[in-house]
Amino acid sequence: MALTLVRIHLPARYLANIRILKSTSSTGLWRLHTQREEDFSSSSQREYWSGYNGNYSAPIAGVIGAAVASWMIYHYVGGFKKQNNLKALTVPGLKRDDLPSYTLEEVAKHSTPKDKVWITYGVGVYDITDFIDKHPGGDKILMAAGGSVEPFWMLYGVHKDPAILAMMEKYRIGNISEEDAQVATSNMEDPYANEPRRHPALKPSSKKPFNAEPPPSLLVDSFLTP
Repeated sequence: MALTLVRIHLPARYLANIRILKSTSSTGLWRLHTQREEDFSSSSQREYWSGYNGNYSAPIAGVIGAAVASWMIYHYVGGFKKQNNLKALTVPGLKRDDLPSYTLEEVAKHSTPKDKVWITYGVGVYDITDFIDKHPGGDKILMAAGGSVEPFWMLYGVHKDPAILAMMEKYRIGNISEEDAQVATSNMEDPYANEPRRHPALKPSSKKPFNAEPPPSLLVDSFLTP
């Protein structure tokens, strides 16, 4: 039995070895093996090379083409889904395909610690039951129980700090629809839209509502203060 080894270079982290086992008869067997690229230590081992034997070159080429196409499609689709979920994790409140969907009616049923406390932000649904005791504002977070936190966060914009949003994603359990997400703030406008401009030297700790202090260099600029 003759052995023909065909090695091809695939994208990402893998190489594929297609071993074609051919007997002296008209029948043949083939097997597809994948190996991590790091298994090939030298660059010369990663070069393209192939072996052909008689009339089997056409079938071999077909097997190689089908294997490569299947591999690339599988990993492209998987990578695309993974990328979307990573984006959702990076930007809180976006839809996550790996989580179930709920209606606003289902969310509204979870408004007490006994029934679990759910809230929504963007299209995200969060079970914050275990966070209530850790909330710096105490049980006032229950004002949003069974509904959206966005009307409250429009007044207290400090909650939209990236660190707070990232922490909240740990309690993410699902999604609501885009239409339902717009209901919470459909009749609300930015309460700070007409805020006056402040001096650019001020260092704000929050912009909505505006809370800032002057830099130390200005504080010690003069010993005489108003």
